[in-house]
Amino acid sequence: MIRTHLQLKKTPSKNKDDSVSKEDVQKSVDKVVKEYDSSWQTNWKDAWSETKTKADLSSLRSNMDNLTIKYDSLKNYLSTNEVFKENEDLQNFSRKMTESINLRLQSIKQISTAIDNNEDMTQASDNVVETVKQADTALIQAIASALQAGYETN
Repeated sequence: MIRTHLQLKKTPSKNKDDSVSKEDVQKSVDKVVKEYDSSWQTNWKDAWSETKTKADLSSLRSNMDNLTIKYDSLKNYLSTNEVFKENEDLQNFSRKMTESINLRLQSIKQISTAIDNNEDMTQASDNVVETVKQADTALIQAIASALQAGYETN
């Protein structure tokens, strides 16, 4: 049975047959969005701003590896958390977040390959811009679905 955000209970559910609470939705979506964003900020944006020389590329590569691990963990959380199976909007949130993560992982792989092959990093970063934009579009769609499911931004 599909439930709308108005039908989400206000108290945490105790058994599997009950719907998840609004608090469960809020907590689960917050975790995904915050980890997604903070991991990107730390391991992508900050790492790029610190890359000035070829010697810095090993640090950038390490950050790409860290980001891959964090995003793989986040994808696992999305696929195993029962909250994201509760209704169509939450399922769509999970699908779109996973799509966004996969697109960012594609960008990470492209940059990692460029580092490994000693390619020009300016060219490599220019090549991933469109993929990152697609990831951002999927993120916006995921947030819209979360809002439909009763998620409230802070």
